[in-house]
Parts: sequence; structure tokens; C-alpha cells
Amino acid sequence: LAKWKVGKFEMEKKIRVFIGGILMEVNSFNPVLATKETFRTWLEGLELESMRGTSLELGGVYARLDQESDVEIVPGFFAQACTSGPLDDRDFQEMAAQLFESLHAAGAVDGVLLVMHGALQSTAVDDCEGFLLKGVREIVGEDLPVCASLDFHAMFTEKMVRFLTSASGYQTYPHVDHYETGYRAAEQLIHILRTGIRPYKIYHEIPMIMSCENSNTIDSPMASIMRRTQALLAQPGVVGGSVFLTQPWLDVLELNCSICIFAEDEEQRDFFDQEA
Repeated sequence: LAKWKVGKFEMEKKIRVFIGGILMEVNSFNPVLATKETFRTWLEGLELESMRGTSLELGGVYARLDQESDVEIVPGFFAQACTSGPLDDRDFQEMAAQLFESLHAAGAVDGVLLVMHGALQSTAVDDCEGFLLKGVREIVGEDLPVCASLDFHAMFTEKMVRFLTSASGYQTYPHVDHYETGYRAAEQLIHILRTGIRPYKIYHEIPMIMSCENSNTIDSPMASIMRRTQALLAQPGVVGGSVFLTQPWLDVLELNCSICIFAEDEEQRDFFDQEA
């Protein structure tokens, strides 16, 4: 562990991990716009600790990071809402600014972990998660690890891939692994911070959409696909990734299903490309 000395005392240097995010799924065809008042969960700073011990993504994030004695959790801004129509862009910009401001206020951090959905759309921005990740990169730079937890129905865009270091999506539908997904995202970030690796990314867009009713992971065609995905993610050299079925009720140009794998060893690219 990195250590530093103060007078006669030798102390461990903490690894500082910023956590936050904006989580909401949008239905473009819902005529009722969402506003910031739609977000029933609105937490900042130490208020995020109320998520510790829950079965939600942040519960899993806290559970994994709390295992590391030299990790200091730096809570920022987090808001969550149920599915609604597109978010009024003035409110989205205000919330994005609040997230960015909380990251600025955190000072120097070693990693960032964001809890998001992947299907947030404002009245002016189709890819709100890509917008948020770009803003985070403008603050922390290109090299700092930035990881995220996402929904199974995320619209996983090229912009998101470009700005993320790794990501974890739900592996169940109906969704019952919120906690596990947050835990996996935190595990990925810890692994990246401990090893210093810079994962390379294999991203494939699949030009199709599927109805949610026919994409459960219990007995639909997605059941076997998810088992194959889980086997792929368990391969040596894989840091993270997921299959993303997208939110079929988004009216955006980039709408499609996708798979993205974040891997350690570029020499294994051919294998992962073939499997993905």
C-alpha cells in the first residue's frame, strides 16, 4: 500500500473513489414530461450513505468498497426516478451541473463510479448518459478509471463506450440483481485501480430491438444468450461488460441492442471478438 509520513507517524494513502449518478428510464412516447420533481430519490454527500445496506445498486457499491481498508468513498450527487416521459432539458442540465459540481468539490480522486440506467433522454439530449460521461471526463481527464452500473435495457452508445473504462449491466429480467450489478461495477473499479490496467473495449451494435415482454432471462430466447454472456464474462482476462437489449420505446437514431466487453489483454482480442 502507498504510504506517507507525517512527523513520526506513517500513514496509509487512501484511494479516493467518487460515487454518484442520475438513474431514470425514459419512454419517448409518454406525453407527460418528467421534471426534477419526478426524482423521489435525491441525495448528496453523506446522504448517499442511506443506501448502504440496501438491495439497490448503491448498496452493492458500498458493500464492495467497504471491504477495502485503504479506500475512501467520496459521495457526490445521486438522483433516481421511475419511468416517465422525456426529462425537461432545463432540469436535466441543472441536475447534470449538480453532479459535475459535486465531482469538482470532491477534489483529487483516483476513480469514479456512476450508477445510471442507460435510457435517460431529455427534451434536447437523446444520450444523456453519454453527455454525463463526457462531462465527467472533462473534469477528471482521459486516464482516470470511470466505471458504471447500468440497466439490462440500456441504450449503450459509442459515446458511452468511449468515455467508460468498464461497465456492468443487469443480468436478469425481471431485474433482481440490482445489488449484484453495483457490486460488480465496484469490483471492476477496484481491480483496475489495483492493477493499473487500461482495459480495451470490444463493442458490437446489433441492429434490432426486442419487446421487453419477450426478453426475460428465465425462459425466453434471452435465457441461453445470457448464459453464454455470463460464461464469456467469466473468461480469464475479462474485466467487465454486458449484453444490452436497449429500451425499445426510445425514439432515437442510435437505438439498437449491443454487447460490450472490457478486457485486460489485447492479445486475446481475436478470441473475444469471435465470442462476442
